[in-house]
Formats: sequence, C-alpha cells, structure tokens
Amino acid sequence: MSDANVDVKAILKNADFVPTGMKMTESNPLENAPALSVGKDIVEGQTIAGYYEGSKTVEGKKGPSHLHYLRLAKTNDKIALWGKASLNLFFSKRAVGEFVRITYNGLGTNEDGNDQHFFEFEVGTTAQ
Repeated sequence: MSDANVDVKAILKNADFVPTGMKMTESNPLENAPALSVGKDIVEGQTIAGYYEGSKTVEGKKGPSHLHYLRLAKTNDKIALWGKASLNLFFSKRAVGEFVRITYNGLGTNEDGNDQHFFEFEVGTTAQ
C-alpha cells in the first residue's frame, strides 16, 4: 500500500478517541523509579538486565548529571541508574526498548591514571 492511498486526515480525525469507561492517568516512564548509584547501591560483580526506557539530564550543584531508566526483566520493576562516563556513552547509543545487560566490574585506574568505574555492556538480539 503506498502513502498516496492513505487518507491521513481521516485517520487522525479519530486518533484521540478514548473508549467509554476508560480513565486516563498521566504516565511518565522517566519518573517514580529509585535512583541507584554505582559503587554504592550497585556493587562490584552485580549485573542488571532489563529494557532501556530512556534517559534524562538533571541539573545539580556540580553541573548536569544523567539518569538512565530500565525496566528489569525478571521483576518488571523500574530503576534509574546515575550516569558515569561510560554508562552515559553506552546509553547515548541505545534505542528505547532495547534489552541491555550491564555488569559492574568495580572502580579502578584507567590508562591515564585516573579513577574510573568499569562495566561490561551487552545488548540483546533476537535468537535465530
């Protein structure tokens, strides 16, 4: 079916329809999730697996920080992870809905001699 055969105005005329008896409540996937800190709440060797639900920037006293939201695979609970440089980079390349698994490998020294949090990152793919 080509786009030329679609009457977009007719489709959108009823796009806001809500069935009788349905109560609508505001829902924001980037709210109401416990914010967890790497190295404190997330300890070395711990793995988190879930569906990425988005990120947001939070202004703080020391400048902007990032929160990354996941819906855990096993429990369906929602959590937020406070960003670290490598977490921020990883999530900046993810699409909402992607399945990810992150293992925290601890705090160490990078090749520049600075302290750094190390992670193992995996992205789920459909089994063939």
